[in-house]
Amino acid sequence: EATKATNKGEAEIIIAKHRNGPVGTVKLLFQGNITKFKNKDYYMGIAKIFGLEYIPDEELNENIYIESVKNYGLKIKKIPNDKITKEIALAAIKNDFRALTFLPPKFYNQDFFLEAAKTNGSVVGIIQKKYRTKEIILEGIKSKGYNSTSNITQKELYREMLFKLMNNVQWSINYSL
Repeated sequence: EATKATNKGEAEIIIAKHRNGPVGTVKLLFQGNITKFKNKDYYMGIAKIFGLEYIPDEELNENIYIESVKNYGLKIKKIPNDKITKEIALAAIKNDFRALTFLPPKFYNQDFFLEAAKTNGSVVGIIQKKYRTKEIILEGIKSKGYNSTSNITQKELYREMLFKLMNNVQWSINYSL
């Protein structure tokens, strides 16, 4: 029996009955363009021990990049720009907010920056001012990563935002309007 996995490019095969062996779930990588399943751990192990340069280009996929960024310290600047997806970018930002500075321009929009602020509030300090909205600043503060009011001008921070902040976050600000 096969079920739909949670991540794109992954498959789970559930072995519910087996005459002479164990039962359980096996996670595999799925290449839909050629209808091929591969052992997920094989390439993850290679990435962990030797790095991505030892994995053939046709085998590299979003899941391997995400796992390498999350667990093995792969820096986003080592991933080709055309391979970076939103999920890879957010995984890199979660580990290190400075990854934002290495992203290609296709990610420079307020929707992405809002998600990045929810993932790691420290990115708010390095987002260019023209993209930094009140909503992005508030999300950064809520995630407790961006707690400096020195970069927030009075124009950006209205009174209702300050009151909302005081109610939602467990710290106080000495700020006079």
